[in-house]
Amino acid sequence: MQKIKTHYRRNLPHIQPIGATFFVTFRLKDSIPLAMLSQLRQEYEEK
Repeated sequence: MQKIKTHYRRNLPHIQPIGATFFVTFRLKDSIPLAMLSQLRQEYEEK
């Protein structure tokens, strides 16, 4: 019988409880071109 791994360590410790819901965060810094970011900010401020 294979044991299910619920905790492992890579760069940070992670716990994976069986049947749990997970939340994933993506790092998007610098993924929007500066010109587009400026346009979005201007549109936001006009509202």
